[in-house]
Amino acid sequence: MKELSINEVIPLQGGGKARVKAELGRGGQGIVYLVDVHVKMMALKWYHQHKSEQFRKNIRNLVDYGPPMGDAFLWPRYSTQLIEGHFGYVMDLRPEGYYEFGQYLLNRQRFGSVFAMIQAAMRICDGFQKLHLKGYSYRDLNDGNFFIHPSSGDVLICDNDNVGLDGEHSEIKGKPGYMAPEVVCGGHPDTRSDRFSLAVILFFLFMRGHPLEGKWASSCPCLTEKFERLIYGEKPVFVYDPDNDKNRPDPDVHRNVARCWGLYPERLREQFQQEFSNTCLHNPTERCVEMEWKNVIEHLRDNLVNCPHCGEEIFFNPECKCPECGKPIQPEFFGEIRARKIPFFADKLLFFDNDNTPDAEIKIIDCQMRIVNLSPTAWKATGTDGKSTILMPNHALPLKDATVIESTIHDIDYKLSVIKTTT
Repeated sequence: MKELSINEVIPLQGGGKARVKAELGRGGQGIVYLVDVHVKMMALKWYHQHKSEQFRKNIRNLVDYGPPMGDAFLWPRYSTQLIEGHFGYVMDLRPEGYYEFGQYLLNRQRFGSVFAMIQAAMRICDGFQKLHLKGYSYRDLNDGNFFIHPSSGDVLICDNDNVGLDGEHSEIKGKPGYMAPEVVCGGHPDTRSDRFSLAVILFFLFMRGHPLEGKWASSCPCLTEKFERLIYGEKPVFVYDPDNDKNRPDPDVHRNVARCWGLYPERLREQFQQEFSNTCLHNPTERCVEMEWKNVIEHLRDNLVNCPHCGEEIFFNPECKCPECGKPIQPEFFGEIRARKIPFFADKLLFFDNDNTPDAEIKIIDCQMRIVNLSPTAWKATGTDGKSTILMPNHALPLKDATVIESTIHDIDYKLSVIKTTT
């Protein structure tokens, strides 16, 4: 194993050099160094072991092809030349304030709000949608691949040296517990197995446990390779399979899943039941794509509100009662946009599409409920009398029944209808 020394200069493929400034950390695959590249501080992942020519070629291809759109990926920007049989790649530095996903699962780090957690879920799905649209598969998606900001829910996807063109043979199989059943049983990872792993990640995020680990899995005397293949590959059973209750969460062992399952709207629970059904577990083509997950998460975000009585974040429910304080809650207005019905409460952020940038906010101003234009473009608001008002960015409009707000954001037209609640 060749370790690098401070101020050592590492030549990069295609020209240029990286000068080692400090060690940032080390793990099973290698050491990460702080390096100076063209007067910019970056990170160099330097591998312990010699890597095959196929592996090195894949890293060079990732550098050449470039990352998916956006800034969610800590992508390989440069690959190094070989030095005594060793090599590495250079990526952007992780900003301050981001923590490994595993820290949240261990309760060593917490989200600042349920809203931030939902934003993280949306960003994870968005990242993998863009990855797959570019023709890549990740191939080793697990809880160690994300850094998440606790207050904003912003996500950085790391370890992108596992990524390759979809369909190409890979030395990578994945991490036990996250590999799709077909990969556990000897197949090769691809975009469809990525989608299984994504569903596992989302289940961990919301339910704080593994979707296939219940009483039946816990009854195995020892999690040997034989039992891992049985539980995760040959005969997996979802812990809340509606037709098979043999693997339900043990309330003494799987406390988080047993507690969290009932906290979320039915649409999310149904999506997990579909995604971990026998059909999807054993037929990869039936798994939902990232856009479907984004629609489900959008539903969560639409219905997340602050109780006007106790201030707790809750999911608005048909009973119109706060599950925390028990008091009745009823919005004065709803908004309808693209077949979505959104309850309006004070400080509610509105997203016209399923991205991560809010387009509007509901505020109480001078004792009156108003909608604030947070988008970069002007809106046209038309009342029942047919008269229209132009609402500029950062300006507010009093809410009135049957008002229709029209906007164009990123070249897409939206129409939001305001509906006053009948009592």
